[in-house]
Amino acid sequence: MVKLKVCCFNVVTSDDVLFHGNDWYSDNMVNQALLKEIIQKEDVKYQIKASAVLVQDHFTAFVNDIFEKFYEPKQAIVGFIGAMFGRSYTTYNRDYFESNLDTVLQHYINDPDHTNIRGIYNTNNTVQHCGNNVLDMNYTEFSNELMASISLSSNEVPITYHINIHKKHQLYVNALFIQRNI
Repeated sequence: MVKLKVCCFNVVTSDDVLFHGNDWYSDNMVNQALLKEIIQKEDVKYQIKASAVLVQDHFTAFVNDIFEKFYEPKQAIVGFIGAMFGRSYTTYNRDYFESNLDTVLQHYINDPDHTNIRGIYNTNNTVQHCGNNVLDMNYTEFSNELMASISLSSNEVPITYHINIHKKHQLYVNALFIQRNI
């Protein structure tokens, strides 16, 4: 059996023990499945192969140069990696549905800067207002149409509320692989 090259393979299989259906799998997993005859070579449909590969110690000279030139080299590398990847936060996004107005207001009072509240209305019981073409109306007709529309919607109370809390948290710890080896 010829060992497959390093890349990702798309495997079509009904096996749900080693594989979880048709998906992309690593070369080691596909090699093991071929050796144990769980799949056949015909089950491998596509592959993604890198067009270029870095040698194992590609960044060694860079890291050694940083350690020679900086007073706090780890902080310099953390700054470099942070600038390179550009993400210094993680997001927190939660959605709740609540019909009790007191609970809704409590969510808003706890964190007004990050809380959005929208009412959800029962559309089955609303009176359907037949719209007219506003371009064909004069000022009086348009004002009457607008007032009728406002009066229909202002009497309606939401049946529940959608509460969305969205925050961005700063990241202070960067656990990238290059940092763990320094």
